[in-house]
Amino acid sequence: MLRLFASASIFVIALGLAGVPASAQGSSGLKSLRVAQNISPTQQEEERAAKSVACRKQAKEQKLSASKRRAFLKDCIRK
Repeated sequence: MLRLFASASIFVIALGLAGVPASAQGSSGLKSLRVAQNISPTQQEEERAAKSVACRKQAKEQKLSASKRRAFLKDCIRK
């Protein structure tokens, strides 16, 4: 039983350590995207918010159900 607990602990620690570089890399990717586009973080957030509002309005007009609404919003905001 002790071996199982020790193995599980080591596995959890290894997963935690493996996840740290991946999350740090993801945030630097967003920063480089902003630099490449010459858009400040606040401008980018405002544009995304405006697009989100417009997409939500379209989804409401189309009277989409919950699952279809989420899929529509996901695709609409990405465009």
